[in-house]
Amino acid sequence: MGVLLKNDMPFTHSCYKNISDKLSWASLSRSFCDESPISITMHFSQDFSNNSFDLENKDIASIAIDDIVKSLGIDKALFTDNIKVFKWRYALCKKNYTKEGYMKINDNVFAIGDWALGPRVESAYDSGKHLAQLISE
Repeated sequence: MGVLLKNDMPFTHSCYKNISDKLSWASLSRSFCDESPISITMHFSQDFSNNSFDLENKDIASIAIDDIVKSLGIDKALFTDNIKVFKWRYALCKKNYTKEGYMKINDNVFAIGDWALGPRVESAYDSGKHLAQLISE
């Protein structure tokens, strides 16, 4: 799930993990929306994801926002109404985005992940391994 924040920075850190039984992690991110320099991307725990998959997006968003407000003590007024919930029951990447298994963003920054190679979770490991081999050369 991605949420745009208002201009105030409500977080002490840029990433949190094991937030609650509903939220596995949250991090500040620009990948959710280029329109705002401040957004947060959240990933749900496996149990919460499975149990809430069939809920309406607005209900999932409401539960998640309430949970992060409670767990991290953040003022709910700092969140905007621009919220997107992304659902997929199984990760099934349809194509290989990069021949190398990673994406070079600039000379010192690379992106890796299952999306770079294929439809299996193990593809994330393989992607990281390909980058590690490049770096170690």
